[in-house]
Amino acid sequence: MAKHTIREEKNCLNCGAEVLHKFCPACGQQNIEPKISIKDLLNDLLHDLTHFDGKFFSTVKLLIQKPGFLTTAFIAGKRSSYLHPVRMYVFTSALFFFLFYSFFVTVPEKKSDIIEAMSKEDLFSKLNQGAANAGKLKFANGFVIAKKSDTLYNLNDINELNHLRDSITSSEYNKGVDIYLSDSDSLHAEHSFKSIEEYEKQQASLPKSKQDDIVKSFIAKRTIRINAYFRKDAAAASLEQQSIFFHSFPTLLFISLPLLALILQLFFIRRKNLGYAVHGIFLLHLYVFSFVALLFYFTVVELFSLIHIDLPGIFGALIFMGVILYGYKALKNFYGLKRIKAVGFYLSFLLGALLCMMLLFMLYLLIMILKI
Repeated sequence: MAKHTIREEKNCLNCGAEVLHKFCPACGQQNIEPKISIKDLLNDLLHDLTHFDGKFFSTVKLLIQKPGFLTTAFIAGKRSSYLHPVRMYVFTSALFFFLFYSFFVTVPEKKSDIIEAMSKEDLFSKLNQGAANAGKLKFANGFVIAKKSDTLYNLNDINELNHLRDSITSSEYNKGVDIYLSDSDSLHAEHSFKSIEEYEKQQASLPKSKQDDIVKSFIAKRTIRINAYFRKDAAAASLEQQSIFFHSFPTLLFISLPLLALILQLFFIRRKNLGYAVHGIFLLHLYVFSFVALLFYFTVVELFSLIHIDLPGIFGALIFMGVILYGYKALKNFYGLKRIKAVGFYLSFLLGALLCMMLLFMLYLLIMILKI
């Protein structure tokens, strides 16, 4: 702590308890004079920053070197020497997703971003998929060539390249998106309602026995809303939904924590000394390691990209396998399992985690659709 003048009085200013030493035994507040100067503030700030940094890096070092150790130490009561797992998770996740969204990965926010990002190969693929071409083209050295050896486009020419980009993306995104639901008497492909009012009018014209029930009516109206939403500007609407979904990952990961802790609770339900919160602490440390590993991966990839070197895919595969192997070792060490039993528990946990994340993504997609 930064140096402050210790009070002569022995009563705690925070809770009123008797203070025999520098710190209150009841609430932990330092028994110092309440008056504070700019110097005191700067000293406190410097101390907190250096103290946090030192504890953070020493904790991360142990986290990497000794899988499962920090969780064991925490539940054993050894907490002052290491950064609290909740604070560690909040800091590393905030740092990771800030760098991830700011520098490592970008989501296109408008059509022009997609146009600029579309490569020559992408453009050729779009051309070759068209109804008029239907696979009749070939691509070589930047030239789009008909099978009769006629050069149609020179994609090495920047002007021709940009013109083709504009023409393809504008024709592509000016198309509306229609969603039809099958097996409803009033919602076949030939019925494309432009508004809910039009649908309700059509329903009112039908006999009661032919009208949609509550569920079909809800689905029909939701479909009309979605169609109308995408018809305005299909590209902008799609990009908006992609961006929202992409930026939801931190929330989904946080929500997954209690669900995965429940899975571990069910696995080790016979161990009465391991409460639900203990499994949560174990997962917090596991998540923090994953963030650190991914930060390392994306940082290395970004640094190599600055000198125009693409790392081989094996590098990402090694990082991924490293995270998987770390999780196995952490589970084996913390829960004190033998190798074969640890493998069985870990594979079951990974399967449960996969199903859990798939469920969360599906629920989130459903919520996004309902919000349109």
